[in-house]
Amino acid sequence: MKTKTILFFSLITMVFLACEDLEPWKQLSLERTEYTGDRLRFDGCYYNDYPGLSYGTYIFYYRNGVVLSFLDDKGIKNLNDFIQTKYIATREDCWRIYKVSGDTITSKIWDEFGEGYMTFYNLILNDTTFQHFKTYHSHTGITKTYDNEIYYMQFIKMNPRPDSTNIFIK
Repeated sequence: MKTKTILFFSLITMVFLACEDLEPWKQLSLERTEYTGDRLRFDGCYYNDYPGLSYGTYIFYYRNGVVLSFLDDKGIKNLNDFIQTKYIATREDCWRIYKVSGDTITSKIWDEFGEGYMTFYNLILNDTTFQHFKTYHSHTGITKTYDNEIYYMQFIKMNPRPDSTNIFIK
């Protein structure tokens, strides 16, 4: 009977260890750096709405190199009005890291299908305008370049802001 019990626990342990390897992208730890520059704003969030739709994108940059980005109702001006903030702790695709070098901001985000990560390269034209010029997908190895893809973001002052602490970025 002891042999069967030991065998059973050994099998269970092997199953758990094997499961850890099924989704290694969720455990991906990307290098991030503290941002000390003045090209980005940290006293609120960047916002972009979509004409004809009832939602917009909210992007919070943090000095510790973390970005929180998610969709929610249009035009929210207060942290308490967000619906999505209760879900962000469990959504790896809401979190990314960034690094600024000169006028270029590079950010990495997990692929929504769990097949690696995407790297985005943008020029910071001013504190609310960005030019997207390249993406790279780690799973496919495909790099795409873009011409004159300009993003004019609104900035909404907001205090308090969501915390940058999350389980996805080490």
